[in-house]
Amino acid sequence: LLNAALTGTGNQAVLAFSSPSTTTINWGSRQVGGSYASSLVTLTNSGNAPATSLVLTPTSVWTLASNTCGTTLNAASSCTFVMMFNPTAAQAYSGAVTATSALSVVTNQMSMTGTGQAHSATLSPHTFAATPVGSSNNADTILTNTGIGPISVTVPYESYVTGAGFSFVSTTCGTSLAAGATCSTTLKFSPTSTAPASGTLSVDTSAGRQTVTLGSTGIQGYASMSPGSLTFGTTTVGSSSGVQSITVTNTGTNTLTFTGVGSINADLGSTNNCGSV
Repeated sequence: LLNAALTGTGNQAVLAFSSPSTTTINWGSRQVGGSYASSLVTLTNSGNAPATSLVLTPTSVWTLASNTCGTTLNAASSCTFVMMFNPTAAQAYSGAVTATSALSVVTNQMSMTGTGQAHSATLSPHTFAATPVGSSNNADTILTNTGIGPISVTVPYESYVTGAGFSFVSTTCGTSLAAGATCSTTLKFSPTSTAPASGTLSVDTSAGRQTVTLGSTGIQGYASMSPGSLTFGTTTVGSSSGVQSITVTNTGTNTLTFTGVGSINADLGSTNNCGSV
């Protein structure tokens, strides 16, 4: 009986992921709807055989970009790629990218985490100062992007304003607003009466329609005279009657300014101390 000892070395590809500092990539919070790149990820074949039929498979909302790996990775070689995080909802995500090939062992996988954050914005409320009837008063409303990424904006114009007496003047808002940035829309209030006025301004954004309530009041002075009539009786021609007084009271909500006080009859003289009340 003859015995022979046999020895040999198997050929195998050994694949391992690495990024510059860790085998886990965390994107933190990123705004929904965007696409966010990782740093460069390296895949190394430390085995003694090529990794053929190589396939990289990301899970969940991640995709590959700038992939240099191809379908074969030779022994003692590396390739690189970038992972893209594409959150579609405001929630936490976790996933991984794995590599499979013929005659290979994956010694680790690149795990990934990230959180989608919704677009957000605010539109500042504004109440106009009380405004005299027949005049107008301008005021600004401020749109603020309170999110972590840009939002799209439909530029406001006249049809976005409601309410009698309120009208659109101008806006600094464009079609996009960066994170933390603001833009303003100027409105005008032109009261035609002293009745309380209310309205709205709406601005459509990717964070939803932002609506603010508008309000103000028209003010106006009203003159009330007491007594309502004077009787002088019989007065001799060439002489003057006794003096009688009329009191003018402003019963309105705004200063009453006199443009003239006097009699429409040449025989009636008058003096007054009326300037504005």
